Amino acid sequence: MISYNVTIPDEKQSFFQEFLEIIGADYEKKQNDFQLSSEQKKILDERLKSDKKDFVPAREALNKLRQKYEL
Repeated sequence: MISYNVTIPDEKQSFFQEFLEIIGADYEKKQNDFQLSSEQKKILDERLKSDKKDFVPAREALNKLRQKYEL
């Protein structure tokens, strides 16, 4: 069995889905509609201006979360 990961334009989705059904393929539809709001973008832009000395390394942050939530 071969597996493909493809991206289909919205206007071709029904044709592609029908084609997969005709050939008897198993498929799983995943839609990527996630977008950041302008408020979220503003927060991220502000954080980019922060002093890098104040940042917490990712490993340290993960360790703190694991300890706090007993993960």
